Amino acid sequence: MRSGYNGYSVYPNPTEDKIKIDFESKELAEANLNGIFIYDDQEKIVQQFDVEAARKSDFFKNQNTLEMDMSALKKGTYFLHLRLGYHVFKTQVLKK
Repeated sequence: MRSGYNGYSVYPNPTEDKIKIDFESKELAEANLNGIFIYDDQEKIVQQFDVEAARKSDFFKNQNTLEMDMSALKKGTYFLHLRLGYHVFKTQVLKK
């Protein structure tokens, strides 16, 4: 199942190990993405994607999908926070 809005989607959700974040365009990700964080149910950051490193390596020039490995996280409910421009979009992600 895909979940998301505002130019991106997150799948599979629920997941057993990895999630993909698919941006509607490379330009959206490259120009507006400021951060991707995964929070646990205690509002603690348990994982993050290094956007600056990706930008420096021209990661977004060749693709509009990125993958985050959640295999090290325990089963449960997590919250993906995507910072695009001045907005933070939140998506609940279930880890099986």
